[in-house]
Amino acid sequence: IVQGSAGTGSGENKYEGEAHAGLGFDPPELTIEKGTIVKWVNNDTSTHTVTSGDPGDDTIGTAFDSSYLSEGDVYLHKFKNEKTYNYYCTMYPFMKGKIIVK
Repeated sequence: IVQGSAGTGSGENKYEGEAHAGLGFDPPELTIEKGTIVKWVNNDTSTHTVTSGDPGDDTIGTAFDSSYLSEGDVYLHKFKNEKTYNYYCTMYPFMKGKIIVK
């Protein structure tokens, strides 16, 4: 999670175009092998989450959910199934990522 990800924008937790360019999850998309453990680190001063699904989905957080990550906190998840996982931050829903497991 990139430093400053939550510090731009209107404060309404919505995407602000160029103001949010390059912020959020880095990399925003990752292709891995089945059985790989992915590590997220919150390098921002704001609290974030790593939550599977998309905002408004019926399956939010069913594949994985970090809960709240404060600055410096780490979340690990082992991907056991071949599929594509969309994920986002519930605090700042404009922050989205994708894990492709092959």
